[in-house]
Amino acid sequence: MNFNVFNADVSEKNVAVERLIEQSTPRGDFFLFVSLSTAMATLGILISSVPVIIGSMLIAPMLYPILAIGMGLSISDPKLIKRSVYTFIQSILVALLSSILVALFFTKREELSFITIIVRTDAALIDVGIAIVAGVAASFALVKRTLNESFPGVAISAALVPPLAVVGIGVIRLDWEMIRQTSMLFLISTVGIVFTSLFVFALFNFHNRKKLVHETIKEEDKEAKEGK
Repeated sequence: MNFNVFNADVSEKNVAVERLIEQSTPRGDFFLFVSLSTAMATLGILISSVPVIIGSMLIAPMLYPILAIGMGLSISDPKLIKRSVYTFIQSILVALLSSILVALFFTKREELSFITIIVRTDAALIDVGIAIVAGVAASFALVKRTLNESFPGVAISAALVPPLAVVGIGVIRLDWEMIRQTSMLFLISTVGIVFTSLFVFALFNFHNRKKLVHETIKEEDKEAKEGK
């Protein structure tokens, strides 16, 4: 029995690289799902529905570019890092715009002040622990074939979309403290996942997949341009 949890065969690494780059490519369907997931999270917050908020996290693709940043750092690949950061920043802007538009369309501005925000808006030390656990779980779920089905559950635990939805609501309410606290919560989750995944991918020795990373990026970017 092999107890080395950081063992992964070549096929598992190849599939992980291809899946990660494919799912973090800045194409139309990626941003559509970012928009839809944030819109759903915003609606869930407005009606105080936990199931709706959980559903929004299941369809959110934002975890992929964050993990791609971690992989880029682990293999010292500036191209993958730059590409992933660009996708991530774009997804944040799309998410915020979606949240603001949904909140404006479905509620009156004066009514937003009386809405109870049912998701956490304050950052705490425990959020660092949550981000670390989520980063480890997400990295393993991506790489290990037997754990792939666990990835949606990890996306829920990472809870990246609800804070962005709250930031959008905070912008409309002009509640700068809410914006600051929730942005900090989102930043802690993001940084924690990036650096934890960096550590895990390094232990899996993805550095020898660097050539595949470049080939996959070239192929995905070509398909993305042709699809426009």
